[in-house]
This record gives sequence, structure tokens and C-alpha cells, in this order.
Amino acid sequence: MLNGLGIPFVGERTGVLLAETFGSMDAIAQADEGRCSPRRRWARRCPKAIPRRFLHEHQHRELIERLRAAGLQFEYERKGPVGGPLQGKTFVITGTLPT
Repeated sequence: MLNGLGIPFVGERTGVLLAETFGSMDAIAQADEGRCSPRRRWARRCPKAIPRRFLHEHQHRELIERLRAAGLQFEYERKGPVGGPLQGKTFVITGTLPT
């Protein structure tokens, strides 16, 4: 949905990252620019392109409310970490690698 709104610098992958981070369109709209994690790929552009500004413009807010009234959901179901046999384990590798 974020990608489809045409938010500058927000493509499919960035939209997913934002949805995973904030959980809902309302949370994105309320987020401050400081919430951009430096570990995220979008962090360098985030202060310029954070959807918050986009979502606060009247015509965009109006569009979102019309879509919401039509039944679109703006909540993202956060998925927990995928478990596996190595989850929670720490490995220390010592020595050198030839390449």
C-alpha cells in the first residue's frame, strides 16, 4: 500500500521495512524522523522522505480516509522472528581464513 501511494523514495522493499517497523499507517504518520534506525537501508534518505510529511498533506490524508472507508486495512501484521535450530545460539570462530 505504501508503494502504491507514490511516496517519494518508498518502493516495495522500503514499504515493507516501514510497515514492519511501524505496524500501521497511523503510526507512520505519527512517527518522528528520529525513529529511523541507522541499520535500515532507508535510514539515509528517511529524514528527507519519511512518509510522515507525505501523509500529513491534506489531499493524501483525504485519499487514505476514502480508501479506509472503502474497506482497505492499514494495519500490518507483524511477524515474529522465524525460529530454527540455530536461533539463540552464539558462535565464535577463531583462526584465519585463506580467502
